[in-house]
Amino acid sequence: MEDLINIYVTREISKDGYTTLGKLFINNKYLCDTLEDIPRAKKIMHQTAIPAGTYQIDWTQSPAGANGKRKVWGLKPGWPSWSPILIDVPGFSGIRIHSGNNKEHTSGCILLGIRTGDKFKRFIGESKRTTSLFAEMVYKYAYVKKRPVYITLTDAKPRTGASVLDALRDAAEPDLGKPTLDFEGAVEGS
Repeated sequence: MEDLINIYVTREISKDGYTTLGKLFINNKYLCDTLEDIPRAKKIMHQTAIPAGTYQIDWTQSPAGANGKRKVWGLKPGWPSWSPILIDVPGFSGIRIHSGNNKEHTSGCILLGIRTGDKFKRFIGESKRTTSLFAEMVYKYAYVKKRPVYITLTDAKPRTGASVLDALRDAAEPDLGKPTLDFEGAVEGS
């Protein structure tokens, strides 16, 4: 179906095992980075990454923002409590895509931003801007145009062996360049 919008995220656990890091693509364009909790054999609420799979994304009001206790993020005036949500994630509910900079901000959700030079890769920056651009795209296509938007999360094979092997693998990975943040352009190119 050509009206579908497919978003792909490739993820792997950081070298120190503290976070799950990913790269988000639409139509093979590298748009931004993601940060999540780590996967666990036994789910710990607000501290476990969701399973790999394909999920529909919808645009809904977040209970956290709707009750006035806090803003989820300030996309535009009047939108502080609306955000993208993943539908039918097995064993999870309320999984949103929102802004934040580190593991403490995830609460089991997916954070968007640009990875920085942080040695341990536990931080993403430009999260509010990145999330706003992403959310505008989801709002336009999922809510206004009623086009189905899906996200597919895939996990890289875990790294094993000495750090020398990690360095060789890192050297062999293609340089994707800087993330473009051009969500609208990537979708319009489909």
